[in-house]
Order: sequence, then structure tokens, then C-alpha cells
Amino acid sequence: MEDTEELVDFYIHRPLARPIARALMPTSITPNAVTIAGGALGVSAGAALWFSGDAPWLRLAAAGLLFGSVVFDCVDGQLARLRNQASRAGVILDGLVDIAVGVATIGAAAHVLSREYPAWSMWALCAAAMVSSEAQCLLFDIAKERYVTAQRITYVPGKLRMSGQSPAEESRESAILVGMFDRYATAVAALAAASGRITRAQMQAWATIGLGTHFALLYTAVAISYAWLPALYGCLMIYTTAMNVVLMALLWMRPLRFSTSS
Repeated sequence: MEDTEELVDFYIHRPLARPIARALMPTSITPNAVTIAGGALGVSAGAALWFSGDAPWLRLAAAGLLFGSVVFDCVDGQLARLRNQASRAGVILDGLVDIAVGVATIGAAAHVLSREYPAWSMWALCAAAMVSSEAQCLLFDIAKERYVTAQRITYVPGKLRMSGQSPAEESRESAILVGMFDRYATAVAALAAASGRITRAQMQAWATIGLGTHFALLYTAVAISYAWLPALYGCLMIYTTAMNVVLMALLWMRPLRFSTSS
């Protein structure tokens, strides 16, 4: 899986997550509970950032909380793999939590910036950054699924591999999440099939615009904003400019043809 890993995940987030996952192995704490805990940290980071206008120290707290949230976002998957508890409900819950954390933190960044810059422009930038981030992460997910499927890589949380399975731990209470997963996996499968073959170099390029990279840029910018507020503006601009340039280049090299043949 090294080809599909984002560098910041491979060298920072996942190594920090491994000992936590191992420590949780003998406990009764479930992967989904870890997902929710990580989401709580991320939303708390957004709240701290939102109220940091007159308290810059809260930005440091927000950066730490968001960093912890990203590490926990790796812990849940590692714990699920260690226990063989990967589930469709867990995958979609993880995705929904990631969206909630992204909305909370990017929205909070726009709120803080709106105190120093024209509010309408900051909220417009916030909307553009959110849409760009979601599109980039979605298409990275599709590229990864296509790559690991073509390379026959055993990838437990893979949407294409898990679709249609019914792990024992999925109960009736998770039926809505399972239904959401199956619809999402169907869409991913269709788009992955339409994207053509992805080379190793292209996959590594896709890994520069994944979720871990987005959050790493954000928590770094939040920490820097303690002393230099424009760092938040720079982060949102990177989402909407540089990362979209990379996305457009990757789509130009391997366009989605929206056909059912691979």
C-alpha cells in the first residue's frame, strides 16, 4: 500500500496511530467508538478556532486537537484491521465524520479571517475550499480503488472489495450506513472503471491531494496563525488553487470517460 499512501500519513500519522491501536486491542473499545472520538476532537478543534479571534492561544489548542483527530482517524482503521472488524458501516461513518471535521474547521477558519478581511470574500473562499477539498479527496479515493484493484492488492477497507459483504458485526442499527456505503461503493466502482489504468507514478501524484494532506496543511496553518493569521488564508488558497491544478493535471492525463469498460 506504500504507493497509495500520502507521505504525511505514512511518516507521521500512521506511525503515531499504531501503538494506540495496539493498546486498544485488548479493550472493549470499538473502531466506531474511536471514529466518533476522533470526530469529537476535530469538531472541538473547529469550536476552539471559531472563538480564537481575541484569544490566539486557542489556535494552538485547535491545531493540537485537529492533529489528534487526524491520528485517531488512522487508529480506527488500524484497530479494525487488527481485530478483523472492518465493516461497511464503519467505513461510511468514518467518511461522514471526516466531512463534519472538515466543515467545522474550514468554516471556523473563514470566521476568524472574516474579522480581518471582507467577510463575503472569506465565506466565498471557504465554500470554494470545501468544494475543492471534497472533490479532490473523492477523486483520490476513486483513483486508489482503481489502482489497488488493478494491482490485485489486498486492501481490507477497499470499497470495491467490501461491497456486497455482510460482516458479522454489522447489525440492523447500521442498516442506513450500510445502505449509504453500498450506493457510494457502486458510484466509486463505476467511476473507477471509467478512469482507465493508473500508473504507479500517477498514483503517487494522486496521493498529494488526499485527506491526510488536507488536514496536515490545515493544522499546520492553524498553528502558524497563532503568530501570523494570514496562514489560514494561505491554506484555503492552496486548497482552491495549487491542489486543483494538480487535480486538473491528473484528470487530463487520465480522464474519466464515464464508460463501463476499463
